[in-house]
Amino acid sequence: MTTEKHLCDMPEKLVFRGGFGFKKKQPNVLLLLPKTKGPIGIKNFKKLIKDNFNLLEYDDIATEKLGIFNITDVNSLESKALAISSALEKWKGIKFHIICHSTGCGLGTFITKQNFGMLRMLCMLDLF
Repeated sequence: MTTEKHLCDMPEKLVFRGGFGFKKKQPNVLLLLPKTKGPIGIKNFKKLIKDNFNLLEYDDIATEKLGIFNITDVNSLESKALAISSALEKWKGIKFHIICHSTGCGLGTFITKQNFGMLRMLCMLDLF
């Protein structure tokens, strides 16, 4: 019997900041950044989003630093996206936009596929 832990089986372990629907008249944005702290200028970009939208940011770095998985566990972009989609069920029925960069774009693609009816826009940023 295997006891492997996979991210898609534990959406409650994901690290998020913020949330949807707090400012009722403002749109909701899910921000998906790469495994780094993001590109130069990301702090100003996030502040701009927070000022004008309900921001929910998935923190891939903090999630992996929790150490809840063995180093040999395979957590593909698709399994992470499944876990994020499961976590989003908390806001069932709320429409949202996705803004992503780098490896966050892989997550954004899978999340879009899984939540097409809830998604308003997918914005994949390439800063190069």
